[in-house]
Amino acid sequence: MSLPTGSTIAGQGLGRRGRRSLRAGIKAWRTGFPDLQYHIEQMIAEDDMVAVCVTFTGTHRGLSRWGPRRLPPTGKPVREAELFVFRVVDGKIVESWATWARLSLLEQLGALSAPTPAQR
Repeated sequence: MSLPTGSTIAGQGLGRRGRRSLRAGIKAWRTGFPDLQYHIEQMIAEDDMVAVCVTFTGTHRGLSRWGPRRLPPTGKPVREAELFVFRVVDGKIVESWATWARLSLLEQLGALSAPTPAQR
């Protein structure tokens, strides 16, 4: 399958993004987590839609950026679940959507404190 022509990251209101933006995002993740790996947990396909549940793992060894926030390398390992949905036409991904627990990842990196029971 080829890279999608458009993608949306759930909860960010980014709308359609092109291949160049997607490649830049992948490069940024590989910079922050050079040993980043995706492990496919489950894949379901129906008609032109494919849903993929993955777990990504890696070690934070490079500068990471989330919007205006910059996080220097922490050396901490991370493990997080992510859900992708792809629309496939003629063997090519033409649209994609993704969602993952950003707060959980920032907590694993020590960038946010986990709420105490009293704060929940």
